[in-house]
Amino acid sequence: MKDIRYRLKDIAYASIVLWAIGLTLYFGSNIIFPIVFSFFISLLLLPLVERGIRMGMNNLFSCLLVVVLCTGIVGGLSVYLVTEGYELIDEFSMEEAKKKAEEPLGAIERTTKKINKKFELNSDILNNNMKLISSVSGDVASYIFSGIQRTIVFMALVPIYIFFMLYYRANLITFIRRISSKNNYAEKYLAIRDIKAMIQRYLSGLSLVILIVATLNTIALLLFGIDYAIFIGVLTGLLIIIPYIGVFFGALIPVAVALATKDSMYIPLGILGSYIFVQFIEGNFITPRIVGDSINLNPLVIIIGLIIFGSIGGILAAVVAVPCLATLKIIFDYSEALKPYGVLMSYRQEKEPKGDERMK
Repeated sequence: MKDIRYRLKDIAYASIVLWAIGLTLYFGSNIIFPIVFSFFISLLLLPLVERGIRMGMNNLFSCLLVVVLCTGIVGGLSVYLVTEGYELIDEFSMEEAKKKAEEPLGAIERTTKKINKKFELNSDILNNNMKLISSVSGDVASYIFSGIQRTIVFMALVPIYIFFMLYYRANLITFIRRISSKNNYAEKYLAIRDIKAMIQRYLSGLSLVILIVATLNTIALLLFGIDYAIFIGVLTGLLIIIPYIGVFFGALIPVAVALATKDSMYIPLGILGSYIFVQFIEGNFITPRIVGDSINLNPLVIIIGLIIFGSIGGILAAVVAVPCLATLKIIFDYSEALKPYGVLMSYRQEKEPKGDERMK
């Protein structure tokens, strides 16, 4: 009876914690997510700051130099993406682009007639589906570009957050030491160490994966002669930040551009095939070798987390969803009361108990 009472107490405690986190994120997403994002990026940049200090710089100058350089690189890339994105949208919205879009639709009709002869399919259904794909792809592209603009404005304070988090990083350890007992401090310190290592491995590995995928996508688009190939390749590479969902929506953009600008139906189909191939290579070879199991989260938890975080805070929240969930899992793993929830979130499968073990 006492054991059941403790179990119910643990479940109630975990439920209260999760509800408190959810309500805080919902009502304070505009403030919290930039801070959370800044924290993760500061952990990624910490090795660069420490290297600058080893080279003889003081803490202030090293932090300032790293933040300024990274802000310049990211700012330049953001300006490029937004500028090219609006040019692409303007081109699609012009009357000339609308007239030009009639040509590939004619190619669609000719292609579907050939398919109809071979497979006896209804060409009207195929035409309507292809038109729907083109329309939806344009809407998705507009949503992504507007989301990027909102995110850039939203993140205006992020470099300031990152600088002060790096500059006052020692205060965090001192704070944890002073509010903890000796045994409790050791446990919390190990949890922070694991979170730091996980974030650095995940973000550095993800950055390399994005670079590789963006390069492969750009090469494929250049070979097919697609306008704005570099921009679309970089953008679709960046969408890998959002697991599973980002790759799907990223593939719609070049397909829509090909449908609107190319006469042959084989070009958008070829682009779709190349993206599927790149996604297969990325998912089965590139990401496992570079990122590995650094986050140790099962796909169901990631998908649910993306939906919840995205509905609460938009694109920026979806970007930080995976490291937030991985951080939460590490905290669960170091807590006796919450450890079962860490097992539930884990990517590694536990052995199913047999016989009477299920009753224990």
